This record gives sequence, C-alpha cells and structure tokens, in this order.
Amino acid sequence: ESMELLLQSVHDNTIRVLDLRGLQEPLSSRDVENLSKAIRGNTSLNAINLQHTDLEIEGVAELAGALQFSDNVTSLDVSDTGMTDVGAMTWSTMLKGNEMLQRLNCSCNPISDAGIRSITSTLEYNQTLRELNVADSRSSVAGFDTLWTSLWNNTSLTALNASRSDLSDSGMEPVGVMLTRNHMLQSLDLGGNDVSL
Repeated sequence: ESMELLLQSVHDNTIRVLDLRGLQEPLSSRDVENLSKAIRGNTSLNAINLQHTDLEIEGVAELAGALQFSDNVTSLDVSDTGMTDVGAMTWSTMLKGNEMLQRLNCSCNPISDAGIRSITSTLEYNQTLRELNVADSRSSVAGFDTLWTSLWNNTSLTALNASRSDLSDSGMEPVGVMLTRNHMLQSLDLGGNDVSL
C-alpha cells in the first residue's frame, strides 16, 4: 500500500524527492511500469534515489525511457542496484537524450569496461551532468581510458568519483592529459586506488 501512495504522489506532482532506498522486495514489473508512467507526467520531481533497490534489466529500460526526456529530474542514484554492463548501456542511452540530469551515482555496481565506456562516452555529448560517481566498479584501466578522453572537451562535469576502482599508476598518464585539457573539473576522487599522486 505504501508503494501505491508513493506512486500516487509522483503522479499527482506532490513530492520533489522519491526515495526508494533499500526496498525489502524488488520493484515488481507493474510497480516499475506505473512509476515510469508517473515520471513521464510529473513536473515537480527533482530527485530519485533507488540505492540498494533490486532492478531487473526490463525495469531499468522502462525507467531510463521515462527519464530520457524528463524536464525536472536533476539527481538520480542507482548505486548498489546490481547494475551490469547491459544496465549501464541503458542508462547511457538515457544520458544522451537527457538535458536536465546534473547528478548521477552508479557506484558500487559490478560494471566492467563495457559499462564504464558506455556511460562515460556520453560525456562528450551530455553537457548538463555536473557530478558523476562510478566508484567501486569492476572496470580496468582500459575502461577508464574512455572516461578521461571524454572529459577532454566536457564543459559541465565538476565532480568525479572514481575511488576504489582498481586504478594504478600505469593508467594515470591519460588522467594527467585530461587535467591539462579540462578546466571545469573541480573535484576528482581517486582514493582507494593503487596510485601515487
């Protein structure tokens, strides 16, 4: 019943923040479908937090489709949702069409090189995202190379968290090149990596 009330609040434009962190049960396909419909018609929702929520790939596609052209959601937290590379690719498609999202947290997910490449390659086109958190991913230095290259010409991202991402000194040269070309990034968190700065 509480899920129905939340969905009704989204539908009725009466809440600004939708916090579904750590639901005891996965969102059902019906819940995701209803949530997506409510988001499409919503004009007041600014933030969605799905942290620790079990999302099936079909649900990710449904939500990403609803958010792709959202005119009001500026913050999305999909950290620790079990997101795989396929899910990351779905969210990256959303980022290509979204011109409002400013904060994306997809940390603590088993995203490997393909997923990191997919999300970060959108930074060449998306010029509204301000904060990106990809900490605790399973990507290698090769996956992060796309991130550093994508940031060469990005004029919006000001904060990036790539901590605890298994980076090493061997992968830091592209970071140095990116930092000489990108003058917008103000915060870069590489803590918990095997790098000597």
